[in-house]
Amino acid sequence: MQGYPKISLVTPSFNQGKYLEQTIDSVLNQGYPALEYMVMDGGSADGSLDIIKRHAGHLHAWESGPDGGQSQAINKGLMRSTGDLVGWLNSDDFLEPGALFAWAEAFKSAPEALAVCGKVKVWDEDRFSHLREPSYLGETRAETLSKANINQEGTLFNGPRVRALGGVHPAFQYAMDLELWFSLLLESPEAPLLKIENTVSNFRRHPQAKSSIQAQMPAGKSNMFAERLLIIQALSEIGNRDSKSDLFLAAGLTKPFPYSLRVPVFVPLAQEITSGFVFQHSLYLEDMGSSKVLLRWLLRSKRSWNKAQMSDYRFLLKKGIIDIVFGRPLKG
Repeated sequence: MQGYPKISLVTPSFNQGKYLEQTIDSVLNQGYPALEYMVMDGGSADGSLDIIKRHAGHLHAWESGPDGGQSQAINKGLMRSTGDLVGWLNSDDFLEPGALFAWAEAFKSAPEALAVCGKVKVWDEDRFSHLREPSYLGETRAETLSKANINQEGTLFNGPRVRALGGVHPAFQYAMDLELWFSLLLESPEAPLLKIENTVSNFRRHPQAKSSIQAQMPAGKSNMFAERLLIIQALSEIGNRDSKSDLFLAAGLTKPFPYSLRVPVFVPLAQEITSGFVFQHSLYLEDMGSSKVLLRWLLRSKRSWNKAQMSDYRFLLKKGIIDIVFGRPLKG
């Protein structure tokens, strides 16, 4: 790859004029020579349009009008992008100086990589809270995906592969980043993922943010968690085709919409990811609405466990979690 890889960034926005100027400036002030930046506004009525128009001469494209939500706005940009690396920066977040160069330098070393993942500063409005590590990368695809941890604000994706998938899944409004993460990694299990130590972005928590609202909800009422579980349920249906168990019933949730995986998946990999995910969330019981039923589902899938998962099960026993949930350890 000669020179700098082209980077395409999309900012979806709706009535975020309070933060939008900082977001746009943080991208345009990077001084990156191969930037394609688009702002897709949902028809804001708070002064956002004036902000966008002030910067219009430096944008690759922009729109302002009613749309179908955040995912559709993101796809309006992603599907017209031409970047080697692509991603989106929400209109209440902002980049760190030098972020685009840091992402680009890593990608130049491995242009076949599916993603480049960096660190993110988390803010409560204008007060710094903590530094968030890059998207979790395990030793295997199954380990990475069963953790189901993507730090979207710090991640750029392989542009051609994202466009080939059709961008983010339009039905997802909360976990579109995780669904894209799963789709990319399942489709290309041998392609590398890159982690950099640079802090590349800033994520702002505030009362009006969708993520903040969802974070206050119990698991049984969380749209965010329901969309995450949709992905795992789809894998479960591949990996345990003879099972009548339903993860939504186990977790006390209702399916938000029908969903099937966008890419083919081998049965053993689906089994390993599903069981690994349930183990993770059995260890952190606050994520689930009905841990007793969930662990019963987990134990019914025991025939498909690998050695690592058997080790996790013994850990659950040792920590007393099986005993706490069932009143006594289970056999078999």
